[in-house]
Amino acid sequence: MFMSSNAEQIKSQIMTTKEIELALNPNQAYLKRTALYFTRDHQDAEDLFQETMYRAISKIHLFKPGTNFKNWSTTIMRNIFLSNKRRSKRYTSAAICEKVQASDQFADDNAGEYSLFAEEVEQAMDILRDSDRKMIEMLRAGYSYNEIADETDKPLGTVKCRIHLSRKRLKKQMEDRVAMQ
Repeated sequence: MFMSSNAEQIKSQIMTTKEIELALNPNQAYLKRTALYFTRDHQDAEDLFQETMYRAISKIHLFKPGTNFKNWSTTIMRNIFLSNKRRSKRYTSAAICEKVQASDQFADDNAGEYSLFAEEVEQAMDILRDSDRKMIEMLRAGYSYNEIADETDKPLGTVKCRIHLSRKRLKKQMEDRVAMQ
């Protein structure tokens, strides 16, 4: 039976099951180490390795004989890893948005408790010096440390130090109030 030269080339380019097995076996340990390097987690590495093997076998018709099988399969692994990373970032940012929306809903539902807490903080701020209280209030209003330093004519380091110490005093005051209740 006569085959065209084009058909013969295609047939010669398709790897047999034995050739696939010979290409995969020596590279399995390397691919497992690479998966662990990418993921830094044994279970995720095993999942990445399995997905890579599945894709390499299912896309074997795209492999060109005579090229480096190890590099080809490593590229598949890297692409799967990066795709999974991008996908997880999308889900993470969506989850953060949901949490922010839920916390906004929580704040609306518990406005009374929030106002009581705000009153307690204001009372606790009475222990601060007027200049320190002003710095804390400016920080709460959204001013940057540099803006606070400019407004109060104090060096930036002094502003940061005083805000830190004031927060520490407020935290201690609030903890004492909770302990007394």
